[in-house]
This record gives sequence, C-alpha cells and structure tokens, in this order.
Amino acid sequence: MKIRYGLLRHIYTHYMMTALYGGTLWRPLIFEFPLDPNSYKFIDTEFLLGSGILIAPVLDKGITSLNVYFPNVNWYDLTGNLIYKKNGTSVSGGNVSVDVSLPDKTIPWFIR
Repeated sequence: MKIRYGLLRHIYTHYMMTALYGGTLWRPLIFEFPLDPNSYKFIDTEFLLGSGILIAPVLDKGITSLNVYFPNVNWYDLTGNLIYKKNGTSVSGGNVSVDVSLPDKTIPWFIR
C-alpha cells in the first residue's frame, strides 16, 4: 500500500500526459530503449509504467527467482521501499540481466 500511494501522483501524471498528448501508459522496453537490441528479447516478460518504472511480473506459479533485464541506466529496487528510504538497492544497467529473488507475494519493481 505504501508503494501504491507513494506512486499515485506519478501514475496520475502519466495518465494525464497520455490523455493530452497520446501514447501509452504501459510501455514495452523497446519504446524507451529502441537502440538496445536486447529490449526485443524481453518484450513479453517486462514492461515500463510511464518512462521510469520497470515492472517484471511473475508469470509462473512457484518461482523463487526471476531473471530481470536492465537496460543501460541506473535502476533502484522499488520493492525495498525506496520511496521512504534513501538507500535502496541499486543496479547499474548497461544491458545486464540479473537473477532477482522473490519473497512471498512480491512483484519486482525498479525505478530509474
């Protein structure tokens, strides 16, 4: 709930921008990183909320880790309550694919 209410302003701003200027709120990686050839490979397992939040949903039951692709920018772990703590876990992009552990009932979110 903390993450949801912390991101509410960001989400509504993107809804307004989408309504005024067109585009999509939920975007594949290729929309933001068109020159990255690896963004084509992860097009069905990851997506962006707006231009700055990377979401990697869990698509299979019983998974304990997930392979997440990070394009060439710095990403911070949003499931570690980055909004409320200034020292979130950082992942340097640079076309890196990382195995992320999944605690119970969590979806990996990352912010750039």
